[in-house]
Amino acid sequence: MDEWQNRGIGSFLLEYMFTIARKDGIRGFTAMVNTANSPMQAIMHKLHGKASSVLDGEVYSMRTEFD
Repeated sequence: MDEWQNRGIGSFLLEYMFTIARKDGIRGFTAMVNTANSPMQAIMHKLHGKASSVLDGEVYSMRTEFD
């Protein structure tokens, strides 16, 4: 782990991207997330919409559709 992890930077950036995406008419995000990356999985589920995921080996294909 490096000194920048667990400081909320990823959450902040994703929320900022969410704000811009909604403004520009984008309806959701898709992310490929390693099964070991539970913090990113949680962030995807916290976005303003419904999240779904499909497991393929050790990677989740996660999709969030905005409300």
